[in-house]
Amino acid sequence: MEISNKIKRYEKIILVSFFLLNISIILLGTLHIGGLDDALITYQFAKNLSEHGIISWSAYDSNPIYGSTTFLYTVLLAFFHKVGFDIPATSMLLGSIFWSLSNYFIYKILKNKYDITKALLALLFLTVSTMHVFLSYGMETSLYTLLIILSFYLYSKEKLVLLSWISVLLIMTRLDGILVPTIILIHYFITLGNISLLQGLKNILLSAKYPLIFFVFWLLFLYLYFGGILPNSFQAKNFFGDEVSGVFHISFYFQLLTVAKYPFLMIIFSSIVVIGIVQSFVNILKDKSNLIFVWSFLYIGMFILKHMPHSPWYYAPVLPIFISLFVIVLSSMIEFIHRKVCTSSSFRTYSLSLINILLVVVALGFFTGEVNKTYLHLKNDFLGLNTYKNEERRQMSEIILKDMKEDKKDKVSIYAFEVGYLGYMIPGKVWDLLGLVTPEVVKNGGYKKYSVQLLQNHDIDYVVIVDTVFYQPVTDVLQNKYFNTNYEPIFILPRVFGHNYVVYKKISSLSRTTISKTLTFNEKNIQSNEDAGLLSYTNNSFEMNSVGLDPFLYIKDINFKMANKNFLELKIASSEMGTFEIIFDYGDGFEFQNSLKLNVDSINQPIDYYVRLNSNNQKYIHNIRLDPIDKKANFILYQMTFIASEEKQ
Repeated sequence: MEISNKIKRYEKIILVSFFLLNISIILLGTLHIGGLDDALITYQFAKNLSEHGIISWSAYDSNPIYGSTTFLYTVLLAFFHKVGFDIPATSMLLGSIFWSLSNYFIYKILKNKYDITKALLALLFLTVSTMHVFLSYGMETSLYTLLIILSFYLYSKEKLVLLSWISVLLIMTRLDGILVPTIILIHYFITLGNISLLQGLKNILLSAKYPLIFFVFWLLFLYLYFGGILPNSFQAKNFFGDEVSGVFHISFYFQLLTVAKYPFLMIIFSSIVVIGIVQSFVNILKDKSNLIFVWSFLYIGMFILKHMPHSPWYYAPVLPIFISLFVIVLSSMIEFIHRKVCTSSSFRTYSLSLINILLVVVALGFFTGEVNKTYLHLKNDFLGLNTYKNEERRQMSEIILKDMKEDKKDKVSIYAFEVGYLGYMIPGKVWDLLGLVTPEVVKNGGYKKYSVQLLQNHDIDYVVIVDTVFYQPVTDVLQNKYFNTNYEPIFILPRVFGHNYVVYKKISSLSRTTISKTLTFNEKNIQSNEDAGLLSYTNNSFEMNSVGLDPFLYIKDINFKMANKNFLELKIASSEMGTFEIIFDYGDGFEFQNSLKLNVDSINQPIDYYVRLNSNNQKYIHNIRLDPIDKKANFILYQMTFIASEEKQ
């Protein structure tokens, strides 16, 4: 008690010091980081609103597009840009302020629920922990988190009018923010006590009447201005599966914490957080302060049930809540055990003391781990300069800008699946094959149905995609004849995943000489292993019913002469999905050196493939090995044609 009184005398100085320290730590790691690619999407909408007075993806769009999922943050950034501030730097500064304010209001909630010492201890842990910052830099997540925490704080203080305004702003920041007022309303009506349900409803309507009116007018504005109240990006994601970004999963949280390296500490940390959440549910009707911890659990549950994308910023909002809950429960356990030690027998005292020492070690381990991680991040990526320098999308944008300068073009059109940096940095029009900012994709049934047609419908100058057919959003494009015959790579950036990020440029309409060779199949030129099962041939096609898990065939004496551009055209069908691999022999015997892998993602439906071949500085393809689906399947190859193309002299 005496310690708490001493702390209270210097509370304001301590809080201001923590606030400034928190802002400094965040800015030292992010000031020049630019932003996540999705953050640049919001930047682009904000820039166009500021400079052209229209919420649109491109300055050349005639109609507004509700492409950013965060209306409020877009308007906020547009305002600061209008008065002369740089958007990325402004977003970093606002993020540091909003995260620091989030920590402050967590402190206020904990101080009211527990005591100032525990609240300050939690604030200390929050100040040195930055994992949530680097999961979401440039995004609206910091504002979203602040409004959530502020909502629960205002509810605990029964300031319903201000709470109503904050709830509206929260939903305007991100639609899933509606979970917070929903939880609060349910709790309010359950805990009315002697107040009648009708009177409770009147109190809510009286407190929220002006915010509700504003909210209705905002929805009306969205409908009249954009033609609907849901963001285009929200609708586009309805066509996504886990093939685009993966799926939100609770296990990712265990990878984020420094204690994850030590299973024993991780188990203790997780157990303490779970204990805190269970306690919050048990005491939810007694104390409004428990709602914020209940929300963190429901938030994760909602994202798992909705199969939300595995986007890092979705994990960030609950992390400060988990950390503060961990500190509070742990310090309460240490305090409780300490009191028991003072009144226990010697043996029991010894046992309890050991437990307390263990808990202190866990706390110190977590704290020092977070401090070390933050220090290393600031040391290795000061101001975020390394991240900005190595940002793949930014590098692709600069390649295109350089090429535009050489071609003396002031604007171009681009087709891509990650569009933030491209849209923000490059003048012209960027078409989003995923449809987040391109309503045309949504109107035509999503990227799976429309990715190729989108490319063919517009005069696209550059295509920026990865070169692996196993990333489903680009599979159809990479295997499409129009793309492969009209675009060629001008820049290749190797990635850690084993494939490349590539800038393709549309080639000029030059006269070309084309030579093609369609293979014929017979028992003389096909040799198969026992897993291939029975084979049947009909001129240019063959059918195989594999009986093992590793069927393969050798096709001999192809002797196809390579040119400077080479393609392979196929039509296949399979009763099973999987990988179809073609391995090439450029020598005189079966010396297979290079392979082509195709993704078979339809069952019993013929699929057309038109893919480019890398010559590897070789003159001939003599033989090939075919590895159809590695499982028992019916496999039909209807056609296999090699194509060589040379520019006419």
